[in-house]
Amino acid sequence: MGITVPDKELYVAAHTDSQKWLSGHGHPEEELTAAARPHITELPTDVLVTERIVPLPKETRDALVDVFCANAKMREYIKTCAANEDCLVRVYLGGRKPKPKAYAGGGKFFGLRNFQLNLDQMVCLEDPHNGQGVLDLEDVLELAKQMGITLAVMHWDRDAHTDAIDVEFVLGSSRERVEATDGDVKEGDNAVGDLQGQVSSMGTGRTVRSTQMWVLNFNQCRDVYSEKEFMKLRIEAVKLNDPYFPKPLRETVVERAVWTIFVRAYLAASEKILRKSDDELVCEYGTGLGLQKHIFNLPEEFILGVIELERERRKRSEAAGRE
Repeated sequence: MGITVPDKELYVAAHTDSQKWLSGHGHPEEELTAAARPHITELPTDVLVTERIVPLPKETRDALVDVFCANAKMREYIKTCAANEDCLVRVYLGGRKPKPKAYAGGGKFFGLRNFQLNLDQMVCLEDPHNGQGVLDLEDVLELAKQMGITLAVMHWDRDAHTDAIDVEFVLGSSRERVEATDGDVKEGDNAVGDLQGQVSSMGTGRTVRSTQMWVLNFNQCRDVYSEKEFMKLRIEAVKLNDPYFPKPLRETVVERAVWTIFVRAYLAASEKILRKSDDELVCEYGTGLGLQKHIFNLPEEFILGVIELERERRKRSEAAGRE
């Protein structure tokens, strides 16, 4: 499993002549800006239109409702509610489900839009092989690995170099259909753990969309080239993001394993990207990073900064508990 980025369909810069552009695309400017104005705080602004991520199939959506909606009387209504068809699952490898009283997802207000799947809902943290979770431990570890690689790309690739703030990792359906096999989930199956798309009989053979992790929502990402800003902005991004990334200093076997896989993948991918960039600089300019060998230590410094961030959070929490 890799991580997919939605394709860019269209980009319109804020300084574009909007009236000319809109009229050229068959939309009167007044109509669109009037509709958007109640929901936008600042005009003009840049516009990025991307590929639509295909939501999870009905079989998977129904299974999520059966497993996580505590209100049995509401389940059938929720399954048939059109609003719940747009189901993408947020992958919270650093999150735990809220306490029952605070968890609206289990009752009347249960919904599948932006459904939050926390680590302790994916798999039992104390005993990952007891069958109580909705995913296999191997699948969870693969998600952590791919998340680490993706974060390394966003941090270090020469065409990215961002802080990755406010990015989202979600489970949706794959872009392409693939040929179905006998082991694929058949229509009507209700197993979340397989996370397999709906089988189609279109064409000469059966095809299926697999479940795919996507990364999206780059609108708040900031370019980071200054070393002085590097640590501050990227660690701040982890602090402010939803709990997609695994957390350090946790006590259960699963949380420790997920963090370890994430870190190893991040560091390995970061080194590979930096080495490649160094080689490209040599080809272009006759020299690489040269004396700036300390740059290769920055990924590890980032990880140490995230660990320190969690350590400080715990100290504040403990101090508040003593007051």
